[in-house]
Amino acid sequence: MTVIPRSLDISPEEREDFLVIYNDDFVHITSNILNISSTWELLHKEQAANLGGTLLQILETTGFLLAGQIKNTTHRFNSSEVQMSVFALTWNSTKDVVDLFLPDDHQATSFRLPKDFGSLLQENSTQVRLVSFSVEQRSAMRALPATRNRDMAYGTYKEMNSPLISVSAGGVGQQINFTELHDSATIRFEHSFPEAGPIYRDLFREQRPGERATPVPLKATCAYWDTQDGQWSPDGCYVINTTRDVTYCACQHLTMFAILTDIHHYVGRDRVLDTLGTVLSSISCISLFIAFGIFQFYKSIASPRVSITKQLCVALGLAHLLLLFLLDRDFLKLSESVCSVSAMALHYWLMASLFWMLAEGFHLLQTVSDVLSHASYMPAYWLLGYGVPAIVVMVTLLVSYDQGHWSCQAAYAPPHSEYCWLSTEDGYIWTFTGPLIVVTVVSNFAYLNTFNMMITLRTASTLRTNKQKTRGEQIRLWVKGSFSLNCLLGTTWVFGFLYMNTGHVFAYIFTIFNASQGLMILILHCIVNDSVREAIVNSLPDRLSKYLKKQGPSQGLRAKVVPGQESSTPVVILVRKADNTLTLRNGTPGSPPPTKSQKRKRLLGKMQQWQEAASPESRRTSLESFESTSSSSNDEGGAAEEVATPWMPDSSRYIPGFEAILECDERSPRSEQRLSFFQ
Repeated sequence: MTVIPRSLDISPEEREDFLVIYNDDFVHITSNILNISSTWELLHKEQAANLGGTLLQILETTGFLLAGQIKNTTHRFNSSEVQMSVFALTWNSTKDVVDLFLPDDHQATSFRLPKDFGSLLQENSTQVRLVSFSVEQRSAMRALPATRNRDMAYGTYKEMNSPLISVSAGGVGQQINFTELHDSATIRFEHSFPEAGPIYRDLFREQRPGERATPVPLKATCAYWDTQDGQWSPDGCYVINTTRDVTYCACQHLTMFAILTDIHHYVGRDRVLDTLGTVLSSISCISLFIAFGIFQFYKSIASPRVSITKQLCVALGLAHLLLLFLLDRDFLKLSESVCSVSAMALHYWLMASLFWMLAEGFHLLQTVSDVLSHASYMPAYWLLGYGVPAIVVMVTLLVSYDQGHWSCQAAYAPPHSEYCWLSTEDGYIWTFTGPLIVVTVVSNFAYLNTFNMMITLRTASTLRTNKQKTRGEQIRLWVKGSFSLNCLLGTTWVFGFLYMNTGHVFAYIFTIFNASQGLMILILHCIVNDSVREAIVNSLPDRLSKYLKKQGPSQGLRAKVVPGQESSTPVVILVRKADNTLTLRNGTPGSPPPTKSQKRKRLLGKMQQWQEAASPESRRTSLESFESTSSSSNDEGGAAEEVATPWMPDSSRYIPGFEAILECDERSPRSEQRLSFFQ
């Protein structure tokens, strides 16, 4: 180290040369001290902060010694850990914005001084003196521990995620505040470690071998080192903008600055959540398998609605299996390539389940609004359920490969991702979130229209029937409808996004609701479904089947739509023939088939009612429909199951109940046939 001579009989040029050598030596000494980790690990945090702060203040003082000897020039000193620049600027140059790039003009970290900042300095010289230095992140953390801070949440878990930057003007210890200029200094920090992982701090898993704790995204804090208190403080600084790689800060004063951020904390596995998810997902998969078997092997309940529900069981079952075994990459210790393929498969099957739910909503709306149509929409439903998800996955891959120059994809389970799932960066997560929102909105619209038609077209007799139901039956209907919407619309995945963006508590809600979907489908579509129960009972051995039928009355189509117990009430009878087809005729509940004369007499009476209430077009359509259904019912012989629905003499058209439409749709022997109700 060169010693500055005390003699004053030297020229300014020689003194400047000595100070240049002195600053260069001191920068290297400071770098060596900060680079020896063992020097700082043995010290307490408070001792390290005091020694580190003093060392950097001495470094600043040596810089101002040189700044006082130069004019209109700049000196730079570089070492492995510390880089320092000493500036001498003219007063006129401070009237414009001054940009300092640290440690040199090719670095991404920069410091912008506001306009006319020189007016805040003492005007005792023709030069504006500036000293700036930067310290590498790993060395700065040893000298100025980030855990020594005030007014910061989770202060004990803070870490520095940028180089340390110091800018001082005027002289040693001179305080400058930009409040008088109504402006502030702007600092651009490039993160030492890119932020990665979820945006919450606690990770409920073990740290992987060789893994370094990553900074929490969007948690960067702009702070300065308070030399008096020996700790970091955010006072006078705030974040302008932050990304995973860069943070922009604005500060009202000059001193030493850095970015402090939260670091992910590995708290270990949540055994309760793991057990709950495993049990519920297993039950859900088993329930979906049972429901699929019932829909597949009991041909008597075949219908478009059953076919859609069957495909929904397939998509949800495979999605739950992937969620159970392959979502958590640490469960089976998956490699990055296998995890990416698993994420792609999970994306596809979750999308397929969403669009089959949408097909369910379309089918219910079409069934209620167009009961006279014989068209089959199953090919369109298949294309919607399996074709659209494939297109979404392929487009996601193409976009991802294009951004990665066709070398690798970053959409599915990128490196350092927590789960085998879509990346939350670059908007890839919207390839699932977008369809989820669209399907939820459209499905809700379809169901609201369905319920609106049910309420609008409900007859007084139907209302009377509902009033005659017990409170338990009403609650059963309400619960069935609520859980059906919950399962079909997929709103439980909203809790998944809340979990990703908030905290761990939503993980329990998401796990319970999402993993219980299979069980709910088995209950709502099989156990409480009367036609499915009837088909199962009929397939049992005769003795057991008769025993079960004796234990309780049939809950089939008859019990659902009979409006009252009075046998004299005029009704339209729904008859199931021997070949399992459905037709309509006039009669009363439990009465034998009417004779031809009775049919003709009733027909004339109904025609007179139609002439009084309906237009010529509707009378013509209604007459043709009624004659066709009457003739078809007259030709059928043998016993037939009768189901009564109310006839309203003062109404211009007959509208069947919603439950009757669904039951008739389920009992249709072919997907292209449904019950035709006349107007």
